[in-house]
Amino acid sequence: MNNSKKIKVFLTIAEKLNSTLNSKPIIYGSLGLSLVIDTEIKTDDIDLLIEASIFSSDLQTIHQIMMSMGYKCTDVEENAFSNGTFKIGIAHDGDLMAFCGVNPGKLETIKSTTVIRNVTQTVTYRALGLEDYLRVYQASSRDGYRKEKRMKNDSAKIALIKAVMLA
Repeated sequence: MNNSKKIKVFLTIAEKLNSTLNSKPIIYGSLGLSLVIDTEIKTDDIDLLIEASIFSSDLQTIHQIMMSMGYKCTDVEENAFSNGTFKIGIAHDGDLMAFCGVNPGKLETIKSTTVIRNVTQTVTYRALGLEDYLRVYQASSRDGYRKEKRMKNDSAKIALIKAVMLA
């Protein structure tokens, strides 16, 4: 499945978070990186980060939103959801600064116009830049949990980001 469908799903979820919780989620992970470098990267899921204050106070509402959109919670601890076609991972942005030095409050805010449920909607979300992704993947490559539990190898993404930065 190509990433344009996953981006449309992200925008649909982001619009619901905008309108229900006044959240401006961050498009994150491989899907966010593919959007930044305008290159198709294989993604297993759609990762998004929600403001830490909203995440901590409205996690139950977030779960209700996802269920109302046809997603089932597949892992409560990881806030992972699936509708059988798409897997969604939701976390908060509160650890970004400590984890990799990226300040979520200074990320670019993007307004995107898209058609959702046959209605033109303006969706607001935040996006990391290329240097932010380099910091994230460098920190992730040192993260024991990610190496052991998720078996992710981030060196290819780091090399890709550096190649794009040099181009």
